[in-house]
Amino acid sequence: MQQAEWKEEERFQWIQDRFDRLSAHRYLNQHVSKVSIDLDKMMLFTNCIDAPELAEEGKLKRTTAAMLVDAALTTHQYVPLHNEARDREIEKQLTVLAGDWFSSLYYSELAKLEDVKLVRVFSGSIQKTNDAKIRLHEHDWSGVDELESLVTIMESTLIKNVGVFYNHEAVQHIAPPFLTYRRLLDMIEHAEEKENPSVQRGYHRYLPWNRVGKLGMYRLKG
Repeated sequence: MQQAEWKEEERFQWIQDRFDRLSAHRYLNQHVSKVSIDLDKMMLFTNCIDAPELAEEGKLKRTTAAMLVDAALTTHQYVPLHNEARDREIEKQLTVLAGDWFSSLYYSELAKLEDVKLVRVFSGSIQKTNDAKIRLHEHDWSGVDELESLVTIMESTLIKNVGVFYNHEAVQHIAPPFLTYRRLLDMIEHAEEKENPSVQRGYHRYLPWNRVGKLGMYRLKG
């Protein structure tokens, strides 16, 4: 008997539940802020990770692994690259540990699926993303265009590479600009909170306010 097709909300809930179950760590949860699953990226990955030979559960497990990679990258973004005060050293070490914990979980998930090719896609994406993060934090860029390029690499390398791997053209084209401008909006809000008008002026004119809306408005078809 053919299994009934899963509804989108059922897929999302399955991924959320598995992510929460796998990432639960009592000690880390007590001392490090919990990373919430990125709903926009979950939608992108859910639409992207698809192949005729994959059963529904296999797709969802791979999507969960992708979200664990994203959680690792997000967590490591909050690790300062320079020396901090001593009272923050423990916090820094625990944040690194939390990111490494997420990385170990994604690898374990894909190892059980014996998906070596996807492991390579993820590991290459992680390296490229981390290189961009270092350049960004070291201010190794000149001009808004180069800054925007680094933000794009940080935010969309993983999903774009997965889109290439699964030959999903819509995700390859939609994800980079959407995730880049979403992050730039966050940076602008942060700059406004810090009352840094020079940063605000540098970004506002580069945001296509009328072109990028909520991701849910897109119909993602390969």
